[in-house]
Amino acid sequence: MIDILRYSLATGALILAALTACGFYGHAQQPFEIISHFRAQFAVAALLVALAALVVRARLAAGIAALAVIANGAVLVVDQLNLAPEQPAIAGQPTRTVIFANLEGRPESLSAIAALAAQEGADVVALTELTINGAADVRAKFADFACFTTPTGPLTPLTTMIAARAPCPAHGDSAYENPSDVVYADVDGLRVVALHPRPPWGTTRTVQRDDAIKAGL
Repeated sequence: MIDILRYSLATGALILAALTACGFYGHAQQPFEIISHFRAQFAVAALLVALAALVVRARLAAGIAALAVIANGAVLVVDQLNLAPEQPAIAGQPTRTVIFANLEGRPESLSAIAALAAQEGADVVALTELTINGAADVRAKFADFACFTTPTGPLTPLTTMIAARAPCPAHGDSAYENPSDVVYADVDGLRVVALHPRPPWGTTRTVQRDDAIKAGL
């Protein structure tokens, strides 16, 4: 029984090591990119495997799993160290509060974001994955706002909409395949662009994700 457990842990450690290695090819085609998104999960799983291997004295499995923990942890730390620091507001310069939220189609989420916007005095609210009535629900919840982008064509699961307190003399969508997924609005001299790219679950969807980001740019 102990031998079976040791072999199982060694197999799990090798699988996690292979996934960790594949994550370093994230800029290649799928499935490498999507694998690279789960380094935190790989690190936790490898840590559990390493601890279990130590208990049953499976040294090889423990060593491989420990290397996977170190590799994934190092990448996560480097990513955090390379985050751009938040820039403080400059004294005397006007500031705007912008809220971006994914509603996941839930009316209770829209109500919560509307309450938060009122509490924080948000100037701009960008929403994705609208509720079933789409723009009508957003307009009803933000009745004191003056600007609303109008989704073009049929709503998609990723439809994006911008609402703002100030008027937006220019607003619209892009030439993207699904126009309502990439929208913009000019509010007080500030161009706000909101988009919801498709999850890159495959090579085709990764191309669509990249096209949506390009449209936003």
